[in-house]
Amino acid sequence: MDLVAGVQQSVAAAQQVNIQYAVASKILKTSADLQKDMLGQLLGSMGIGNNLNVEG
Repeated sequence: MDLVAGVQQSVAAAQQVNIQYAVASKILKTSADLQKDMLGQLLGSMGIGNNLNVEG
């Protein structure tokens, strides 16, 4: 039974890590999108790059 409990704990830990990576990825994507929008607004306010590609 200890083996089964150990495997279950390992699976739960792996799922938790996957969730953490997914959340971190979403936060980074949201931050990148926000930075892209802010850069576009800044450049647009200066009349630069109406069709500028700001993806890195």
